[in-house]
Amino acid sequence: MNQRRLLAIVSVNQENRVRCMFPNCNHPIHKRIYVVDDAGDIKLIGSTCITKDGYAAGIDLSQPAYSVSSGNGRELTEEERQILISNTHELLARLKNEYEAQLASEALQALAMSQALAAKARPTNSPPSRPTPAPMPPKLVVGEALRNALPPWPWVDPLRSVLFIQMADGSSWLRVQSRDSGSHHLIPYPEFVGWQDYLPSHLGHLNSTRDGIEVPSIGPALMFLRAQKPVCESVCRGFAQARQMARQYHPHL
Repeated sequence: MNQRRLLAIVSVNQENRVRCMFPNCNHPIHKRIYVVDDAGDIKLIGSTCITKDGYAAGIDLSQPAYSVSSGNGRELTEEERQILISNTHELLARLKNEYEAQLASEALQALAMSQALAAKARPTNSPPSRPTPAPMPPKLVVGEALRNALPPWPWVDPLRSVLFIQMADGSSWLRVQSRDSGSHHLIPYPEFVGWQDYLPSHLGHLNSTRDGIEVPSIGPALMFLRAQKPVCESVCRGFAQARQMARQYHPHL
């Protein structure tokens, strides 16, 4: 199974190109640089090589884990380009923080819009001069969309990415993180009989809210699931996207 993950898409100034790390390539690249987690090894891959030899098989190249732009990816400053080469993990941390800040801003904007629409639809003390038309359904769309975008578990951090895994036995799992501690949890989505015993006890234990398995170390737990040969694994930007993935296998969700 392809254990590669697309983390980000970036670009650099043409005069300060970097080298493609695809096997036997080493060509200079500057546009659409794919930052890939290749089984724990971070690599910079050019837009031509990313599709060679099934390298990105099963990866949605339009959905990097941390990205705040589209097209060729955000152009890095010279300082960021240096960090990209010398300490890629630090740059990824910056991109992740930038991405999560954007998600938070969008969520606040959606919430503010929903509240404004609700206030507008609320009747006032003074009677209107003419009958007020009934609120139109579209006024409820924003609030409903916001509710659907948030995970149904209050303790889950809504600003972190979600890993969706569809197992061959029909069960689906979400890897989420706690908003308080950042700890990793595996949640059956939807729940099924016996999910509490799905993982060996040394890999995790039932969390305090009894709706998921808290995993002290996510790596071994994912290795266990991947050993069962899942039919789909996808890094999602948030719960809404993970829910869409799950609905492909469980339409009732």
